[in-house]
Amino acid sequence: MSPTPTTRPADDDQPAHPRFELEHVTVENERLPDECVVFPRNAGDDERRTAWMIATEESYVDLDSRR
Repeated sequence: MSPTPTTRPADDDQPAHPRFELEHVTVENERLPDECVVFPRNAGDDERRTAWMIATEESYVDLDSRR
């Protein structure tokens, strides 16, 4: 059996992955499906142009069905 991964480095009290709050905006398109754009809450103008992801309706799944 392989060891269970941890979320914290052994020698540090900080999480292994950075935590940050996200914002989202719904982009309503006329001819295409609407999109949800997600980006870091405190992102500056330059970062907003590069640190984001888009999800369309078919990208979502029911959480209960995935558990």
